[in-house]
Amino acid sequence: MSRAGKARAQAGKQSGPSGPLSFVGKFIKTVTYQRMSAEATRDIAAVTARISRLEGMEAHARTADERLRKNFPQEQFQTAAQD
Repeated sequence: MSRAGKARAQAGKQSGPSGPLSFVGKFIKTVTYQRMSAEATRDIAAVTARISRLEGMEAHARTADERLRKNFPQEQFQTAAQD
Protein backbone atom coordinates (compact mmCIF):
# COMPACT_ATOMS: atom_id res chain seq x y z
CA MET A 1 0.00 0.00 0.00
CA SER A 2 1.32 3.48 -0.86
CA ARG A 3 1.95 6.13 1.77
CA ALA A 4 -1.10 8.07 0.60
CA GLY A 5 -3.21 4.94 0.88
CA LYS A 6 -1.91 4.26 4.38
CA ALA A 7 -2.68 7.85 5.35
CA ARG A 8 -6.27 7.52 4.11
CA ALA A 9 -6.68 4.23 5.96
CA GLN A 10 -5.17 5.79 9.07
CA ALA A 11 -7.62 8.72 8.93
CA GLY A 12 -10.57 6.40 9.37
CA LYS A 13 -9.30 4.91 12.64
CA GLN A 14 -10.18 6.03 16.14
CA SER A 15 -7.82 8.42 17.89
CA GLY A 16 -5.22 6.51 19.84
CA PRO A 17 -1.59 5.43 19.72
CA SER A 18 -1.80 4.74 16.00
CA GLY A 19 -4.86 6.86 15.21
CA PRO A 20 -5.10 9.91 12.98
CA LEU A 21 -4.13 12.41 15.67
CA SER A 22 -0.77 10.79 16.31
CA PHE A 23 -0.14 10.59 12.56
CA VAL A 24 -0.95 14.27 11.98
CA GLY A 25 1.05 15.25 15.06
CA LYS A 26 4.23 14.19 13.32
CA PHE A 27 3.77 17.08 10.88
CA ILE A 28 2.78 19.82 13.33
CA LYS A 29 5.40 22.18 14.70
CA THR A 30 4.89 23.25 18.29
CA VAL A 31 5.65 26.89 18.97
CA THR A 32 6.05 28.31 22.46
CA TYR A 33 6.21 31.86 23.74
CA GLN A 34 6.75 33.71 26.99
CA ARG A 35 5.34 36.91 28.44
CA MET A 36 7.51 39.43 30.25
CA SER A 37 6.83 42.55 32.22
CA ALA A 38 7.97 45.89 30.83
CA GLU A 39 10.76 45.99 33.41
CA ALA A 40 12.02 42.56 32.34
CA THR A 41 11.88 43.61 28.69
CA ARG A 42 14.01 46.67 29.48
CA ASP A 43 16.74 44.56 31.08
CA ILE A 44 16.70 41.57 28.76
CA ALA A 45 16.29 43.34 25.41
CA ALA A 46 19.37 45.54 25.89
CA VAL A 47 21.53 42.54 26.79
CA THR A 48 20.01 40.49 23.97
CA ALA A 49 20.92 43.18 21.43
CA ARG A 50 24.53 43.33 22.60
CA ILE A 51 25.02 39.55 22.69
CA SER A 52 23.34 39.13 19.30
CA ARG A 53 25.67 41.67 17.71
CA LEU A 54 28.73 40.00 19.24
CA GLU A 55 27.58 36.69 17.77
CA GLY A 56 26.90 38.22 14.34
CA MET A 57 23.11 37.95 14.51
CA GLU A 58 22.19 41.48 13.51
CA ALA A 59 18.53 40.72 12.77
CA HIS A 60 18.02 39.48 16.35
CA ALA A 61 19.78 42.58 17.66
CA ARG A 62 17.52 44.86 15.62
CA THR A 63 14.45 43.07 16.95
CA ALA A 64 15.61 43.77 20.50
CA ASP A 65 16.39 47.40 19.57
CA GLU A 66 12.91 47.83 18.11
CA ARG A 67 11.30 46.36 21.23
CA LEU A 68 13.17 48.90 23.35
CA ARG A 69 12.20 51.82 21.06
CA LYS A 70 8.56 50.71 21.06
CA ASN A 71 8.20 50.21 24.81
CA PHE A 72 10.56 52.93 26.10
CA PRO A 73 10.60 55.78 23.54
CA GLN A 74 12.08 58.39 25.94
CA GLU A 75 15.01 56.21 27.10
CA GLN A 76 18.41 55.61 25.54
CA PHE A 77 20.04 52.17 25.68
CA GLN A 78 23.58 50.94 25.09
CA THR A 79 23.09 48.08 22.62
CA ALA A 80 26.29 48.30 20.57
CA ALA A 81 28.62 45.32 20.67
CA GLN A 82 31.67 45.98 22.80
CA ASP A 83 34.67 43.66 22.73
